[in-house]
Amino acid sequence: MECFNSLCEIHRDLNAAINIRKSFNSLCEIPVSGAATLSSTLSVSGAATFSSTINPAVSSGSLSGTTAGTVTYFEPFAGSSYKKVVLYFNGYENDTTTNQTITYPTAFSAVAAITYNGTGLTLSTSTTTLTITAPDSTTTYTGLVIVEGY
Repeated sequence: MECFNSLCEIHRDLNAAINIRKSFNSLCEIPVSGAATLSSTLSVSGAATFSSTINPAVSSGSLSGTTAGTVTYFEPFAGSSYKKVVLYFNGYENDTTTNQTITYPTAFSAVAAITYNGTGLTLSTSTTTLTITAPDSTTTYTGLVIVEGY
């Protein structure tokens, strides 16, 4: 009988722990419907799960190479303190001596830096544009470029 009572106590303690966990989980859920705005810092310790896609409004555009290929670009972050432009060169070719320029969808306020260039092209940036120095060759270029700043 003593063994049976011990099992009953373990079962009761286990159920209590499960109920505490369920209560804790429901307290940690953040229900969101419609648009959500975060006006302060969100800090997550441990794993975070999102039940829907985070899809910011993205400004985008494209540029054709003077000879072949394209550059597709988008600006997934265009806030007042941080901006980011991602450019994808796909078979880009410019066998002339004319530079090409891309104007950012939203200009940077003070600083813009090329933080990644996976194309092999010579590039330069300002707060409003990315300049592709004409390679004057029949080489095609494919790769990503990332420009970040504020």
